[in-house]
Amino acid sequence: MVEIFAKIGFGQWFRILTGLLEVAGAVGLFVPRWTVSAAALLAVVMVGAIGVHLTILGGNPAAPILLLILAALIIWLHRSKLGAKARSAKV
Repeated sequence: MVEIFAKIGFGQWFRILTGLLEVAGAVGLFVPRWTVSAAALLAVVMVGAIGVHLTILGGNPAAPILLLILAALIIWLHRSKLGAKARSAKV
């Protein structure tokens, strides 16, 4: 991973940040209150990973695409919580 993130050019701090975001998202998936937010966080990270694969790294972006689909599926399956959050935010 050190070599991959060196090739990206953002520095090793970005590798640590990405890992922390992924771990926070994974933990958040197991907390019912945070499931949708965690899946959204992971979806954003995967969109970035797909972009980096397509523009800088090359290679097959199948893994981040699959993980993006899974995160989107989690959000879709919990869409009723999204409506409840929006209604409670208006109050």
